[in-house]
Amino acid sequence: MAVSQQQCKNVEEALKAFHDTRALARSPLLSWRCVEAFRAKIFLSEDRKMSPAAALKALLHSSIPAALVPWDEEPPTVDNDPRCRDLRYFPYVVVYFLFIEKRHREEVEQIIDRTTNVLFVHRRKGIDQLAAYLNALELGDPNSGLVPGMPLGPVHLSDPYYISRETDTEMRSLIANGHRAFTIKGGRQTGKTSLLNRGVSFVQSSSPQAKIVDFNLQSWSTIREMDFKQFLFQIGHRIFSRLNLDHKPLKQLTTDKNLEPALNISSILEDHVLSLLDGPLVLAFDEADTLTQVAFRSSFFSLLRAWINSGYGEPIGQPRWSRLIVFIVISIEPYLLITDLAQSPFNVAKQLNTADFTEKQVAELHEHYGAPLTQMQLGQCFDWFHGHPYLTRRAFYELSQGTAWERLVENVNHQSSPFREHVEYQLRILQQDHEIARAFKLIVRKSGWVNRIRRSFAFKTPFPELETRLEKSGLIQKESDRYVIRCRFYQETLLPKL
Repeated sequence: MAVSQQQCKNVEEALKAFHDTRALARSPLLSWRCVEAFRAKIFLSEDRKMSPAAALKALLHSSIPAALVPWDEEPPTVDNDPRCRDLRYFPYVVVYFLFIEKRHREEVEQIIDRTTNVLFVHRRKGIDQLAAYLNALELGDPNSGLVPGMPLGPVHLSDPYYISRETDTEMRSLIANGHRAFTIKGGRQTGKTSLLNRGVSFVQSSSPQAKIVDFNLQSWSTIREMDFKQFLFQIGHRIFSRLNLDHKPLKQLTTDKNLEPALNISSILEDHVLSLLDGPLVLAFDEADTLTQVAFRSSFFSLLRAWINSGYGEPIGQPRWSRLIVFIVISIEPYLLITDLAQSPFNVAKQLNTADFTEKQVAELHEHYGAPLTQMQLGQCFDWFHGHPYLTRRAFYELSQGTAWERLVENVNHQSSPFREHVEYQLRILQQDHEIARAFKLIVRKSGWVNRIRRSFAFKTPFPELETRLEKSGLIQKESDRYVIRCRFYQETLLPKL
């Protein structure tokens, strides 16, 4: 069963009453079996009796990081933890500091360095995810942290609904054979971050002493205002913070004006980080194509190329760099990020492409959800979604809950459609970027030939930049020298509204 609005409201009210035992004692959540199971678990493991309200409070406290922290790690609990300003941690940070720490809204806004509107968005998201996690416990699925089969962003490492593709096998083999640089490329919602998480997890399982530093560059709100030196300082700060190292060496970046910033950060990384490690250092750059917005992108990617080369022994005599493993996740063609092939990290990194599911993979996923469709309907499903991972999973989830296939497709444009939020998000992209909307309509109506699109309109935006925005939208795909709409679903739901 899906999480209802009432369940989310009950969780929200319980959070508001977190420090009021009497109010918690009136919570409808006390009737949930998982609360009583948690209470019994505490009694059996610690020989300690708890009131139902105290058990609910303890369950909420332990569930917040389990449901909302994106990586298997200790959650941030202090204001100055740099992860507090990482977009992926916002649901956790907002819920934790508002309800557990009882901070004022203005204080939490300062902690995440965002406006009230952003705070409320992630407050809602955090509560909904926590409700989904608790509902999963209630349904007897404590490991997934999600409502069984419900797609909610990157697929959890233990999610039994994850479809392992050839790319997963290839990535594990490459890591096991000593490859140290990877580009994960694919359209929006094709499983790039899920694949990244599995790559990082495989490194950790193969090398328990590995240190992981992840960067979601899309969450760096001030990236456009940074110069190269400031950007590298933030990179260094993130690395030193995640490894709990003394930040003093980073002062060299701001005080030493004689060294180039790239040489400076390389020296700091080699002498004060890599030299201290007994295992690999993994740098994972998610949403790296965010750097199309900045002037120094070529300088940064050239720097990554130099680091990767050093890791492979070029030049000779830098064994410390062999501990470095780099993942770069992008949605666009590499040449749109750096044009100098001799300096590009994408020429030396192994490219792993994520794509929409094949018909065979859709059939496999269909079996995971209990095979609710006939073979003919399954073919119609592939025609509608063309293996789009999120849309296909969401469709199968709704079908597994009893929704009829005919009703699901008839109501794709209805307010009650389970796809409504996804459609509204994509529609906002098109409505906010008129040239993308015009190009999208051209692709649908003129078969998407690149040269024909170039001739059809005098776009104000240079065509390479327009290509970048088109690919990042996730609405179209490039096949040789033409673009095609990603799936029939977008044609049926978006085109009529433009």
